[in-house]
Amino acid sequence: MNDFSKQWMRALIKKLLEAFGQRLTFAGLQGSRARGEERPDSDIDAVVILDILEPDDLQTYRGIVRSMPDSHLACGFVSDKGELAAWPRWELWGFYHDTIPLYGSMDFVLPFITGEEIIRAVQAGAGAMYHGLCHGLVFGGLPEALPGICKTAFFVLSAREYLRTGVYRRTKAELCAALDTDDRAVLELSMGDLPASEKECEQAGRFLFGWSRRVLQEAGATLEEDCQRRP
Repeated sequence: MNDFSKQWMRALIKKLLEAFGQRLTFAGLQGSRARGEERPDSDIDAVVILDILEPDDLQTYRGIVRSMPDSHLACGFVSDKGELAAWPRWELWGFYHDTIPLYGSMDFVLPFITGEEIIRAVQAGAGAMYHGLCHGLVFGGLPEALPGICKTAFFVLSAREYLRTGVYRRTKAELCAALDTDDRAVLELSMGDLPASEKECEQAGRFLFGWSRRVLQEAGATLEEDCQRRP
């Protein structure tokens, strides 16, 4: 996290505490700025959790965000504690680990995150990639779709690495150093300049299609085996 992001978040948290007081349960930063991989125009993905969130609170938060410097970069997630705890559990793993806590704690979601939920996160991410690639390879628009598909691949790879080692690799560089073969090639594709020509995009799409299909099948088979082992 660079100095700009730190100062921006400190100012945001100060305004949140002035507006909500002890109702502020958690504030943190996620995304490329939390990982130290941001560009000057990257979004500031702030996470704000209140005790109970009402529509008037959203209006108040909107005013706070608009009062911030560089507010056009502001993005992120706002919720209340109870609704976050009720969130689809396979999404909570990535959400929790991708967020740097700067005020309060999100540890209350940890009991909901099991190995099965992490496998479901892999399954959901690989499925989204597979669908997007099928659509792009048939109907076009692959150059526009590839950045989002590669972003999803990073989270799929992070989850698979965590299942394998129990270690969360926060940055792409850390994760890349731990991977090999096709997994590393997938991540390296998202770390470099994405292909621009139609031919290069199709080649990348075919490669990612094969990879996402294998990952999707592996995750599905693992979940099926787990179900069969249950009494």
